[in-house]
Amino acid sequence: MTILIKLCHWFIMLFYLVLIYCGLKSIFFPSLAVEMLSEKEVVFIMKMAKNNLWLYFSIWSVVLQVAYFLLVSILELVDSVYSMTQMASLKKQVEIIRKYFFISLVFPITLCADVTFWTVYAYDKERLYPSAVDKIIDPWLNHGIHTIPSVLVFIHVFIADFSGINTKLCLKLLLSFDIIYSACFVWSGLVNENWVYLIFETMSVEKITLCVLICNLSTGFYFAVARLLSSYKKRIKEHGKRTIKKIK
Repeated sequence: MTILIKLCHWFIMLFYLVLIYCGLKSIFFPSLAVEMLSEKEVVFIMKMAKNNLWLYFSIWSVVLQVAYFLLVSILELVDSVYSMTQMASLKKQVEIIRKYFFISLVFPITLCADVTFWTVYAYDKERLYPSAVDKIIDPWLNHGIHTIPSVLVFIHVFIADFSGINTKLCLKLLLSFDIIYSACFVWSGLVNENWVYLIFETMSVEKITLCVLICNLSTGFYFAVARLLSSYKKRIKEHGKRTIKKIK
């Protein structure tokens, strides 16, 4: 079972590497797709690639996912090469980092990015994901960024161990991330007049504030979901152990 989980983690890491490569290639080297774009669409794509790429919430989400699963893969590789006694102290410290990293950031940010994207996509696709983007980015890449990650983190929360986590510390980490991203996003829009999402261009300051507040609160909700799922998994394990003892 342990070997199977390790293989799954390496497969996930490979998936993200392919996703990053194909995504960057589609944006920076669109090749033949440029011929299908109008002059206005070319300007939009260039702006997206040069100015806005680092501001997309989904990109921040993918960076967190890649960093986490890379950490997990390295942990498992080191565990396979070195004995537990040689790396016990270091592994314990990194394990604590892994748990907090996933529960406080990776899970809630991933779900927030994916759910928010598809909700706004259904409401007003053109001002979130213009047709010009469809011409250079394959549908599988869109789902690779906005659909598959949620499935992966949901599965992972049941596979990995997340016991012994301090909720207050997790919320502080999550709040810090929310503040940093919100500051970058709002600064770009209000100060530089460069709203990364077109839907914000026609919004009043009050509506923008409300949207940012709702998104930040939703990350807290998804964090609560992560804690609930991890505790539910723990109860299932304890119930299973009690059942086995009764049978014996």
